[in-house]
Amino acid sequence: MVRTKYFSVYSDFKSSLFAKIFFILAIIFLVVFVILSIFNIAFPADSDGLIGEIVTVANSSFTETCLALFILLFGLALISLFFHHQFKKLASIADEIEELEKCEK
Repeated sequence: MVRTKYFSVYSDFKSSLFAKIFFILAIIFLVVFVILSIFNIAFPADSDGLIGEIVTVANSSFTETCLALFILLFGLALISLFFHHQFKKLASIADEIEELEKCEK
């Protein structure tokens, strides 16, 4: 006898959690990028002390890396959010089908 496995349509593989995490990480990288860009514009390259070190980091490729990670994580967040909404629609369709099956019996 074949056993059928029932998977809950409400279990969406935590796609909404992943979307929130990706959005938060993307916002963090965006804030870092904006702060470093402001330091790069506002202070001269020959500053010394802590501001000089921040300007040195702002002039390196770290700024572009932060922008690239922001774009990547924001895209992953949008994809995860899309999957979450598709799973939600699938759950409503499954509920309608179950109600129709109950009415037919």
